[in-house]
Amino acid sequence: MDIHQSLSWKQVLIAVVALSAFGTFFTPIQYFVLTHPVVGFLILAGLIGSWFLYRKTRHSGLPT
Repeated sequence: MDIHQSLSWKQVLIAVVALSAFGTFFTPIQYFVLTHPVVGFLILAGLIGSWFLYRKTRHSGLPT
């Protein structure tokens, strides 16, 4: 349980760092996320979810 929690915490930290780095190049998006935290969180959750789905389908779909 502790390992899973630390993994989730690291993923959140990486996501925050990536979002801040992304925001330095696109300040209007960063401003929108800061002014609409719920919308920004939903977008971030959608991106992370789609990334995990992409990795899962690609990993299971490769012919061996």
